[in-house]
Amino acid sequence: MSVITSSKKYEEVLGQLVAKDNSPVVVLGCDKCAKTSKTGGANEVHEMRSKLEASGVALRKTAGLVDAVEEGLCDPKAVPERLKPLAGERDYQILVLACGAGLKCVHDTLSGIRVVPGLDTLGPGVKGELACLACGDCQFGEAGCKMQRVAGEQSERLSRSYPVR
Repeated sequence: MSVITSSKKYEEVLGQLVAKDNSPVVVLGCDKCAKTSKTGGANEVHEMRSKLEASGVALRKTAGLVDAVEEGLCDPKAVPERLKPLAGERDYQILVLACGAGLKCVHDTLSGIRVVPGLDTLGPGVKGELACLACGDCQFGEAGCKMQRVAGEQSERLSRSYPVR
């Protein structure tokens, strides 16, 4: 099982990074769930860095810092160890390509550093597919998750009404 994530629109991420702070950006990913979703593993971290550089965003390069935390960014034991190369540094902001749990771990580890989310957390999944919306009102039946079906139907209706251009 893993947490399923989707990428935020690049323009939204870029706007968040430059809107409040012009300091260099560290991009950090998760080599567990976000890697499974193909939204935040090492490959996606490299892609994001390239996009940011092409947009003129200054990136902070830190020797010894991993691209994506292999144990997962939600591992409260691994994250402080993996982020040691950033210890004592203050003049940067960090773009996190992970779920909400990963964001919290990074935030708790790097107290006082601006943490910007690059992904949206959709819910728990199996084999890279969303399995649960974590709605807090489980009504799973023979046809599967009622809430997930309803969300799927709504999404389909919206796509018919507002086609992507």
